[in-house]
Amino acid sequence: QKKCERYWAEVDGYPLQCGPFSVACEAEKKKNEYVIRTLKVTLNEEIRTVHQFHYKNWPDHDVPSSIDPILELIGEIRCYQPDDSVPLCIHCSAGCGRTGVICAIDYTQKLLKDGIVPVNFSIFSLIQEMRTQRPSIVQTKEQYELVYDAVIQLFKRQIKALDAQEDSPASQ
Repeated sequence: QKKCERYWAEVDGYPLQCGPFSVACEAEKKKNEYVIRTLKVTLNEEIRTVHQFHYKNWPDHDVPSSIDPILELIGEIRCYQPDDSVPLCIHCSAGCGRTGVICAIDYTQKLLKDGIVPVNFSIFSLIQEMRTQRPSIVQTKEQYELVYDAVIQLFKRQIKALDAQEDSPASQ
């Protein structure tokens, strides 16, 4: 069953017309689990560049077999974002389960990066808060576990990075 219409053109192919928008794919970079596309979206005379990150092997209502590619994807997305004023659009076919997983992990990673993790931080509370805006976000027990496992991995990496900073000659 088809879950979502393709809204991008093939790389170096003819632009795709989506109503008044023209979408051309200028470049495509293939990673193990996902593809990064550089799209040029034209409306009238205005052209915008959109970077699309397409995670290919994530079954609906399920989870990928490894956390690392998801963390790599989220990290790479943020590398393409010049600053926080540039919006991100994250979606899956329904915009619920997989979208919620990515949003929860990304939000937690940003808290860690900015050093503003609240003392009472709770993944449960985070997802409950997200559900006030999108009720079905993070749909299955497996997706919930994936968020927990990814966040544990993020905290371990942060602790390791902080330990390395303390041990470096510059900090002594």
